[in-house]
Amino acid sequence: MFQLSMIQAIRHHAHKLDRRLRDDLLHMYQPFKYTPCFLHKYMDKIFKKSKRYNVIVQFDQSSCDLVEELNNIDKVTDRHFGCRMEKVLTVIGCCQAKLTPDALVDLLDNCPKVKKYMLTDKYWHFSMWLHQLLVQKFRRKRPALHW
Repeated sequence: MFQLSMIQAIRHHAHKLDRRLRDDLLHMYQPFKYTPCFLHKYMDKIFKKSKRYNVIVQFDQSSCDLVEELNNIDKVTDRHFGCRMEKVLTVIGCCQAKLTPDALVDLLDNCPKVKKYMLTDKYWHFSMWLHQLLVQKFRRKRPALHW
């Protein structure tokens, strides 16, 4: 099972993937325990193209051109069926996209200037994440009190 391309990509790019996204991608392979090995290759293709994740893509703002990276993500989502970029926030350097695992691996390989890929779901909306990030970024630094 460790020879599957998706698992190798997850292990290689683990530092860029959110813990919940990594766990969801690995749990996608749980039904493989109960299927014969000659079907694994076909099931792998089906799983990589059918499952979709809402992902927040956060860019490293210090070392990248945001417009260029957004164009790269747009090209990748156009190549894969059912993938699209949904929201873009240039102020904080991130976007939200709906991606298949196959498109996610393609992004991991072709977009090295992406800082983090984070999973969003129905309980953890994009707006809540945005609020937390804006509060952290624009929080006023209070001077230390000296007695």
